[in-house]
Amino acid sequence: MLEAFQVYTHSLSRLWPVRLFAKEAEGDGFVELHRLDAAADAILLNLGVYVYEIVDSGIEIDVRKLRFIKIKNLISIQGPIRYKESNQLAITDILSLSEATKLWGLKDSSTLRKAMDRDKFFESEMRKADNIWLITYPAMQRVFDARTLTEMKDEKYPAILIKEGEREGEWGIEENDKVSPKYESPFKKYRKIDGGDTNG
Repeated sequence: MLEAFQVYTHSLSRLWPVRLFAKEAEGDGFVELHRLDAAADAILLNLGVYVYEIVDSGIEIDVRKLRFIKIKNLISIQGPIRYKESNQLAITDILSLSEATKLWGLKDSSTLRKAMDRDKFFESEMRKADNIWLITYPAMQRVFDARTLTEMKDEKYPAILIKEGEREGEWGIEENDKVSPKYESPFKKYRKIDGGDTNG
């Protein structure tokens, strides 16, 4: 099973599934951030983080597609969250509209039907079996949220909230209790970057 992060931003809305990166302490390479505490360190150190949107997990990372998101544009990050690609689905990953509605806490199944009418889902993510519409779990993660309503309420996954401080240019990060403790100074792991990156 694969894991990825979900990122909420002010201008880009929601990014899912993504991988997180920071510049290496030495050299011009990048280091992947597998834990949220490492991402929090890198964000505070560099006033932002690099994100890589996953299209196909089998494809090697193209560093030219890394996008730097400045701290002022970040709202929150959750993860790592488990997800499956369409070729990994089990029978339990196929949901009726009523099941999906309950799991994601939607008002009623008409919300899903409207999303289907607006082509929010791919043809491979839904089908009608007799009189029942079926939809995949990853499709719900992609269109609505990577977490179900229960997972959100229970804060099942590690999450950080980026907050602006009282003084201009001052930032802080709030963590839920699932974020693992910090063991190593970020200054040893990541290089502070200069202001050349422009993605707001």
